[in-house]
Amino acid sequence: MNNAKAGVIIKTRFIDRNLEEQKNYTNNKKLQTFKSYIDYLDRTEAVRNESFNSFSLYNDYMGNPEKSDGIFTKDKDNLTKEEKKQIKDLFQQAYDNNSIMWQTVISFDNSFLSENNLYDYKTKSVNQDRLQELTRNVMREMLRSENMQESAIWTASIHYNTDNIHIHIATTQPIPDRQEKILDDGTKSLRGKLKPQTFKNMKSKAVNSILDKDRQKLDELSREIMIKGKRQHLSLEDDKFREMFLKIYKSLPDDRRKWHYSMNTISKQRKDIDNFSREFLNTYYKYEFKEYKDLLLKEQMTYKRAYGENSNFDNYAQNKINDLYKRMGNALLTEMREYSKHDILFNNNIRIKKKNSYSPTLENKAKVPIGRALESLGKSFKQQRMSKRAYQDLQRELNNNYEYEL
Repeated sequence: MNNAKAGVIIKTRFIDRNLEEQKNYTNNKKLQTFKSYIDYLDRTEAVRNESFNSFSLYNDYMGNPEKSDGIFTKDKDNLTKEEKKQIKDLFQQAYDNNSIMWQTVISFDNSFLSENNLYDYKTKSVNQDRLQELTRNVMREMLRSENMQESAIWTASIHYNTDNIHIHIATTQPIPDRQEKILDDGTKSLRGKLKPQTFKNMKSKAVNSILDKDRQKLDELSREIMIKGKRQHLSLEDDKFREMFLKIYKSLPDDRRKWHYSMNTISKQRKDIDNFSREFLNTYYKYEFKEYKDLLLKEQMTYKRAYGENSNFDNYAQNKINDLYKRMGNALLTEMREYSKHDILFNNNIRIKKKNSYSPTLENKAKVPIGRALESLGKSFKQQRMSKRAYQDLQRELNNNYEYEL
């Protein structure tokens, strides 16, 4: 992946005081950064900006910021002087306990932020609230992935550069509980390296945070409008879809437990089910379906911009549409399972044996062609004219006169 063209870049390094001191690197720049960061935690932003190089993460990569916002944390958008002192004391406790400090930077291509309404080129302003929310989502994912939800604390600030707005984050454990590792010389050190999956999860969480509003709209369109609409729609009441419904229904396997979209047992019916869903959406939810597809294409482009030119998101929109068809198909199959409960002749393989008593009326019913029987039962089902009691009476009459073998 070409990171230079990615819309979002996340980097993390860790500082292990114990490891540095064991190697006699007490003057190491990383170790000084840990101390300097503690010293500047309760300083004003003007002082922090002026002394940026003393404690900044990746300052060789990011360069000095034009300015930075105040420190924020998991729970606070802005810290009072007393709250900064409390955070400083916790970082000092972590340092005294030979804990690790992780330094993370989330860097953005400003044009990417602008495309997603997070940065205004004219006013040079960013949506601070959403970037803080993004940071919290990323850090929640990092701590969850590394099992540090209860033990770690972090502080962050947004920094402004001409080309790359970025967020600096410092994380540590006042009481360290990381697993230890054995070094080559036999000494022990805490594990500071994060799992590769953690970085993937953090990047995904950052991008999803940017797409959050579109994602909410997509969920609303798919779940609350289109899929819910299909579940509430009786196909047999609809002249346009009755024939399509019965055609699929009559071709399904006898075992209703296998009436699920993803099962191989209905692979032959899947194309017809998809055609039904497509026709249904274009008939009753034409504008919602178009908006859904447009949002998916926008989301696909956002992913490609976020991850760079070589990202693997070319089929993202189509895969999401396929998933919609799957959900629509299962809604249709659920309707068919409900319909089959009213359809006492739905199984073509039922063999009827007459008992001693004889009923010409019932015999004639048994000889009715299956297609006509289905249509008749369909009308009964859609109009709900057969009450539960009447249906039970009919079942008793059938049981008294016929014997069923499956």
